[in-house]
Parts: sequence; structure tokens; C-alpha cells
Amino acid sequence: MNPKPYADCLEYVEDELMRYLPIRASRLNSEWMLKDLSKPALGDKTVGEKQDVRSKELERRASQYRKQETRIRTEIDARLDATRQVVGNESGFSLDLINGGLDFDARLILLTLTSTALGMGDITLGDIGTSFYGSAHVDDLMAMMDVKTISDRLRVRRLLLDLTGMGLIVLDYNSKAITPEDFNTAQVSLSRRTFAVILNDPSLETEGVTSKQSH
Repeated sequence: MNPKPYADCLEYVEDELMRYLPIRASRLNSEWMLKDLSKPALGDKTVGEKQDVRSKELERRASQYRKQETRIRTEIDARLDATRQVVGNESGFSLDLINGGLDFDARLILLTLTSTALGMGDITLGDIGTSFYGSAHVDDLMAMMDVKTISDRLRVRRLLLDLTGMGLIVLDYNSKAITPEDFNTAQVSLSRRTFAVILNDPSLETEGVTSKQSH
């Protein structure tokens, strides 16, 4: 069966936010729990069947989530490609309208921030962070990007700075000095233009600006 093109940008974004992001968060959480379980607890002398059963269950869940994540990602990408064939490369579609060179990691960051901008972070991303209730922080995005090495951390850090330089996101530091460590606690938001383009609603770019100026 040929993949069905998306009817509009909102149908595509809903697939990303309600299907892909939650299953990715669940997969990551299961893998982290499994990793923590493999570490002996301080003072814990209990070994054997109990821990083995928990490990097997977490391994099963992680494997299941991983398969679901791959399947959903493949389905969304296939429908997105089918949509691009219909609307044409020049017309663009949703995130394509922002910058044609955005890779998967950049798109993942923007979609994650879209979720928090819509107040859906606790629903879609609750398994991986504690500050997804209308806002996101650099450490939460690092978690969603599944950083494991210093190289991973620097790559995501540079990507966030690149997206900021492109005007796609806003970094809000808690310190006027902006030392290197301040980056780790910076609050991250979509720019108004990016939010409007992703949701294909130009009125969102000025939403709140008029009412704010009238006060």
C-alpha cells in the first residue's frame, strides 16, 4: 500500500507530537532504567532472581518501544515524502518551509519545543524530564537527543547555538555573565516565526504582541 500524503501541516505535526515523541521518550526512559538497574545499589546485597526478572522486563519493554519507534518513524517519513511529491519541493511543507537543510536532530529539537509551546510537554515527553510543563531547558533537550558522550553533548550544544543564530529558537540564560556552565540551565523556546511556520498559521507570529502593546 502506498503511503497516504498528509492532508495538511497540522495532521503531520500531530503525528510527530502524539505518536513519535511519546514512544521515543518511553524508549529512552526504559533504557535508562535498565542501565540504572545494572548498577549495584549502595549497601544492597540482594542479587539473583528478583533483579534478573526486572532486567528482563525492562529489556522486553525497551525492545518493544524501540521497534515501535522505528515503525512509527518509518511511517511518518514515508507519508512526509509522499506529501512532498504532491506539494512539490518548491512549495515546501511544514518544517521544510523553515530551512531545507534541517537534519533529523534539528527537526527533533524544533518538534520537541513545539510540544512544550503548545503546553503538551507533560503528555508527550513526561517520561524524560521534569520541566516540560510549558517550557524546556537545555538539559531536557539533551535527554531527548539521547546524548551519551562528550562529543554528543558538544554536537547538540553547537546545534542549539546554530538554531539560535538562524532565528529559529531563543535561548534565555539565567545569568548576565553567560559563562559556559550557564548554557546547561538555559531555557529554550521556539521563536514566534518558527512556531507559526510549523503550525502553518501566520497569525501565531504576532499572537500576544498586539495585546501586550495595548496595555
